[in-house]
Amino acid sequence: MAGYVLEFKRNYNPSLDPHDQTFPIGQVHSSDIVDSPDAAPSIDSTPRGKIELAATQIQTPGINQNFMAPVNDTTNKRCQEWTMEYVRHLVAKGLIDEKAIEITTKMLGKIALEEAFALPRFHEKTKWWAGMFATDTDKHTAEINDVGPIRLDFAERHGVGLQILSYTAPGVQDIWDAKDAQALAVEINDYIADKVKAHPDRFAAFATLSMHDPQEAAAELRRCVTQHGFLGALVNDTQRAGVDGDDMIFYDNEKWDVFWATCTELDVPLYLHPRNPTGTIYEKLWADRKWLIGPPLSFAHGVSLHVLGMVTNGVFDRNPKLQVILGHLGEHIPFDMWRINHWFEDRKKVLGLRETCKRTIREYFAENLWITTSGHFSTTTLHFCMAEVGADRILFSIDYPFETFGDACEWFDSAEMSNTDRLKIGRENAKKLFKLGAYKDSTA
Repeated sequence: MAGYVLEFKRNYNPSLDPHDQTFPIGQVHSSDIVDSPDAAPSIDSTPRGKIELAATQIQTPGINQNFMAPVNDTTNKRCQEWTMEYVRHLVAKGLIDEKAIEITTKMLGKIALEEAFALPRFHEKTKWWAGMFATDTDKHTAEINDVGPIRLDFAERHGVGLQILSYTAPGVQDIWDAKDAQALAVEINDYIADKVKAHPDRFAAFATLSMHDPQEAAAELRRCVTQHGFLGALVNDTQRAGVDGDDMIFYDNEKWDVFWATCTELDVPLYLHPRNPTGTIYEKLWADRKWLIGPPLSFAHGVSLHVLGMVTNGVFDRNPKLQVILGHLGEHIPFDMWRINHWFEDRKKVLGLRETCKRTIREYFAENLWITTSGHFSTTTLHFCMAEVGADRILFSIDYPFETFGDACEWFDSAEMSNTDRLKIGRENAKKLFKLGAYKDSTA
């Protein structure tokens, strides 16, 4: 069961931020179930029309947003009818405009886990990078440098209880000097550890790792998990290396088993996140197709190659408990699931793939791989992924500040799905994966 906030929106001025025109009129928690069919919700009104609603949870938010559609559950129907009765009371009193009312629901306690930050000392570099992704570079830079009031305010507005923070791409993976990369990783981890300590019920963190050397990466991951309480690591695809940064280090061969073994020993996942193409790869593939760099194509191109390399090179068979997270609804892989499975099982394994790849691609997704909704807010696409991967392996995320809390949360809160699946994807899967204790609204 879950908690939702009931809201009405009053359009005072279309030029204003719509979030500034949204006022809560009620809050429903799973602990507020009305056992008696004759029990009535209590009202505690305030000048802004805010009330507390003690009643059963609202099921299937979004499907019955206007609370006028018929529902089968008697208690839910009473709650919905009562809410509309109170709104009509506010209209009659002249407190709100009937034409401007929009009843919505907001799931509480959501967990978001692809949420980027940057070091303030790199302010100018961050602003330069923002020019490739943001239409308002000043706003983007302010948001990504903030680990406090700006993102906490967004979270409060949109029902995000916990944010798992990670250093922005390309991050340390863009530094091809191994010593410099390791030094920056340690600096970043110590910086964000202090920020998380200031808000332990609202923030958590993934470790930033230099991936030049598997033993060194394993040691820094261990330090971050055991000393700072980090929940895993996020790595931005391949590590740049070589004298000119044109080499790429993949983590899909046996040399990296010591690192993957450390992940499984610590029982923490790794988030494999994209980075921009660089060097020769950029020049040959993307220089003449620059508008495809990033979310349109190159991000999925890089990460899907990397993780499927891990599958075919036996990483998950040698480390069967390893958990890896992919953003953006799986970086295109779920949409090719049938074709990948067909060619692996009916062609490639006959030709020798079975020596390193023991299970099917569907089994790896069921046992080792997770996908998130970061930056991909399509209900049709989510439904497809739920059919291919299953709601038990999908995690809510935003991709802030490259995407907005409003776009991600308002979409997810109203997307058509069962209440059970919304809870799983919104928070329960993440609570299990990261073995989380209490955080803000974690049981709402």
